[in-house]
Amino acid sequence: MSDAPRERHVFEMPRTATAADANTPLPASWGAGDAACQGTANSTAKPASTASFAEQHCTVSINAAHFARKSDDIGAIVQASGHAFVHWNVLGDFGISGGSVVYGSPGLLANSDIRAATSGPQAAPWLDYDFTTTTNGPATLALHMLPTFPVDSDHKLRYAVSLDGAKPIELDASETPAKKSPSSGDGPANSGWAENVLRNSAIATIPLGTLTPGKHTLRLISRDPGVVYEHLVITFPGAPPAYPVPPETR
Repeated sequence: MSDAPRERHVFEMPRTATAADANTPLPASWGAGDAACQGTANSTAKPASTASFAEQHCTVSINAAHFARKSDDIGAIVQASGHAFVHWNVLGDFGISGGSVVYGSPGLLANSDIRAATSGPQAAPWLDYDFTTTTNGPATLALHMLPTFPVDSDHKLRYAVSLDGAKPIELDASETPAKKSPSSGDGPANSGWAENVLRNSAIATIPLGTLTPGKHTLRLISRDPGVVYEHLVITFPGAPPAYPVPPETR
C-alpha cells in the first residue's frame, strides 16, 4: 500500500513537540514592540480595559471558547423539540488552540428545525466576543472551524457573523460536491477537504469592512447544528503571519 495515496502524505508521522520546544521563543514578529499596519493609521489611544481582548501587532486573536456572553434559548423551537437542556457546549482541549465550542448535541438537534427562528441576530443562539482595536483600517476575520459534514440531509452547516450589531453576514461551511472518481471517499473534490482535515481546521475568511479604534463586539450566530468553532483571528493589513493561529491577544 502506498504511503502517499493520490499524492497526499497522510501516513507520514508529523513532528511532535518536545520539552525543549517550551524554551523556543516566539517568532520575531511576535516579540516585543508592535507591528506597523500597512496602509492604516495606528491610534495612540490605549485599549479600553472593559474588553478582555485587544489588538496586538495588527491582530486580535481569540479562542472560540472564550466568549464574553452567550444566548442559548431559541424559544418555542427548543420547547417543541423537547430538549430544554440544549445549550452551547465548550469542548475543552479540543481544537487547534486549546478548546472549541458547539451549540447543542448534533444527534439530538438533527431533526429539529431552527431555521424558522433565524431572521436576525437576536432570534437564534449566539456568542459575543468583545475586543478593542487601535488601528483605523480594513479588517478581516479568519474564522477557524472543525472540518465537519452536515449532521443529516435536512441541514447544512450555516452560521452568521454580525459586527457591532450590523446586519448578519450569512455563511455556509457546507462543501459543494464536484465530480469525483468512484469510491474516492475523501470529501468533495473541490472543497479543500483533505487540507482542512490535515490541519484540523476549516478557515472562513470574512471581510469586516473598516474598523475604527475602540471597542467592538463580534457575534457568531447559530443556524444549523454541527458547526464547531475553534478560533477567531481579526487582522489588519501588515499583521505578521502565525501558524496555526496567533497567541491570544489579552
